Amino acid sequence: LVQNRIAEFHTELELLPPNALENPCIKHAVELEQSFMEGAYNSVLIARQTVPHETYVYFMDLLAKTVREEIAGCSEKAYESLSVADAKKILMFSSDEELSTYIEE
Repeated sequence: LVQNRIAEFHTELELLPPNALENPCIKHAVELEQSFMEGAYNSVLIARQTVPHETYVYFMDLLAKTVREEIAGCSEKAYESLSVADAKKILMFSSDEELSTYIEE
């Protein structure tokens, strides 16, 4: 998911035995993949707050970057201009500084 290789990720999920989907860590990943596929990017970004294990935080940060790149790419095509406040809201940044850093990168 972090590398935006959704089809490959989905294929790997299909190879898992059904009882594996009951594992909270795998269930979380499945929910992330579903949200990503649906374009529910806010759900993906919010999911960082409900990780099933602390080791997920690192990957959720990487996934947030991937999701923000998707949102930014769509926004670039959808809007002729976008205010800082709207961009901050769409990309779910908590401060103008975070948004500025993202824009610079």
